[in-house]
Amino acid sequence: MRPVTAGTYHVAVVGATGRTATGAYTLAVRLAAAGETTEHGNTRARATRVAVNTETAGALERVGDVDYFRFEVAQAGSLTVETTGTTNTAGYLGGATGGWLSRNDDAGADRNFRITRQVPAGTYYVAVVGATGRTATGAYTLAVRFTSGGGGGGRADDHGNTRGQATRVGLNTTAEGVLERRGDVDYFQLTVTRAGTLEVETSGTTDTFGY
Repeated sequence: MRPVTAGTYHVAVVGATGRTATGAYTLAVRLAAAGETTEHGNTRARATRVAVNTETAGALERVGDVDYFRFEVAQAGSLTVETTGTTNTAGYLGGATGGWLSRNDDAGADRNFRITRQVPAGTYYVAVVGATGRTATGAYTLAVRFTSGGGGGGRADDHGNTRGQATRVGLNTTAEGVLERRGDVDYFQLTVTRAGTLEVETSGTTDTFGY
């Protein structure tokens, strides 16, 4: 945890004990800043960029609000997008060329939406709206989960091992990762738009060290 100014930052996660530890972990990125909100862009052009296998906090703050998110899939596989929380949401999944590939209202738990489908590599958009004619409002958490190769239970590694290959993550999100071998390094990149206190940490059973 440390004070930061607006700018781009990188986080590196390695195994502790001389980078020998391996295994799964979850990275959490949090920023406490005056005036910080969970609002996201209401058009594709202003969509919040998120990474696969992350969770992002959001809120439908008024009737008719729409929150857009954008992410990239590097290879074909099984994609699931869904919300959790007490807000009754509906969701839309679209590709880079416009239009919607899927839409859903209540397939998830507690009247949340859930969309699962096989997708090729490409850029995708998710729109989160309130159900019941876009009248529902309140907080939610959006999860974007991806498994390569058709959902057979494997997981692609995961995150780049240089700054140039870093996975982009949003503020107030979590991202799953795996240190798959001794010496593995997972890099993440995040952008802070205003001064505040930044906290990054991992959780899980893997003994990690961070930079």
